[in-house]
Amino acid sequence: MPHNILICKSLIFACLILKIYGFNLALDEKTARYMVSPVVEQLGSGTPPQLPNTAKSSFYGYDFNLFTKKDGTISMTIGSPKMTDPALPGLQDTSAKVNQGAKGSILSCDVKPTFVKRVPPKCRPAHPANPQVGDGFGMFVPTTPTGDAQACSTTRAQDCGDLRYSPGYCYKSTNFGSTWQQNKETKSLSCPTTDVEVLFVLDGSSSVGKDNFVTVKQWVNDITRKLNIEKGGVTVGVVQYSHYSDRYPITSQPWIVTHIKIGEYKTYAAFSSAVDKITLQGFTTFTGKALEKVAVDFKNTPNYNKPTTKQVMVLLTDGKASDKDDVPGNAEKLRDIGVIPYAVGVGGAKKVNRTELRLIANGDAADDNRVFMAQNFAGLDAIAKELQAEIGGLVLEGSSGGAGTAGYKMQFAAVGLAGAYSKLKPVKKRLRRSTAINPMKCHGRHTRLENKYS
Repeated sequence: MPHNILICKSLIFACLILKIYGFNLALDEKTARYMVSPVVEQLGSGTPPQLPNTAKSSFYGYDFNLFTKKDGTISMTIGSPKMTDPALPGLQDTSAKVNQGAKGSILSCDVKPTFVKRVPPKCRPAHPANPQVGDGFGMFVPTTPTGDAQACSTTRAQDCGDLRYSPGYCYKSTNFGSTWQQNKETKSLSCPTTDVEVLFVLDGSSSVGKDNFVTVKQWVNDITRKLNIEKGGVTVGVVQYSHYSDRYPITSQPWIVTHIKIGEYKTYAAFSSAVDKITLQGFTTFTGKALEKVAVDFKNTPNYNKPTTKQVMVLLTDGKASDKDDVPGNAEKLRDIGVIPYAVGVGGAKKVNRTELRLIANGDAADDNRVFMAQNFAGLDAIAKELQAEIGGLVLEGSSGGAGTAGYKMQFAAVGLAGAYSKLKPVKKRLRRSTAINPMKCHGRHTRLENKYS
């Protein structure tokens, strides 16, 4: 609204008050001066008060709701989506050289009959806790007489690194804006995934055997083929582990080796050729130490710790860990840095410790989520299909083109529009038949309204 002044809307409001209370009243712009935003109230001057050129408009009155509560009292909500800080209206003044972006707010006001006697209604800021720059809170705030309110925005942006991601948000209130809660959809929003890093961690102990190891390598290639690494959304690496020696640091172990660094090969042909060249190590099964090495590998990738990256470990073993005491702690450290672990056991319950796999995948000895079991190596084909689906599902549909695709710019902006359809009309009481209201004209400083009641 020009100059943050609710002139026209205040007059509409006055009409409704008159309908309810039946006062004779002649309103002009001087009377309307108390229907101004906190910014104008603090920074403005003149009659009606005007914002100085150095002050940014707060768009006070962008949304306006008037309603009658069940107890008969009158309330209203006034949106101000370009408000920098509801508690500090003075920050709208750019001459203060305080670089703050707008967060937006609404005012919740309880109106009494004395309003028509130039007594301003008592208003308070009513917005969710910890508003963010760019929220635009107050663009529209549909409110019912029972206190249910919903406020949405298309403009809230999430910090997704270099990615522009504006999913919007919605909050709901049941007490006229005193407290707010995120709706279910807003809670579930997170940065879209543009990169998935997958590390296959293969048990290379002697019990696997050379022939079965060939099957394992083919299994890795089969999964990778379906991940379409040529498109750039998924990168893959391979670690083989068996024995551990305390003579070497974890990054230089002779039998815990990164054969293919994550993202080293950009085409399936090059990757599968490198996998075929890996030979079985033999020896023991130091799974716990392998997990320690895997954490190092993930931390050394260019995309580590980016909010748009998912890191996935697929560990395959045919036995029990030689260092079982190290497994829970190192697996927890891996999960703590954000790695999503899958654990695959081959050989049935007599050979594989399923509890270890559960601890690796979930940290819970009773949780089978992301745990797969096969009776023999021939049974890996069925597991491959499930893993392909799960890993592929981590990449947001349509994201293969990278951060430049339209899907990332306003992917869930429609969430912010969810409340528009539910906006309710104010509750009005019937007018007396003899009531007549002259047409209202709004022409800047020449605004005038006259109401005659018999």
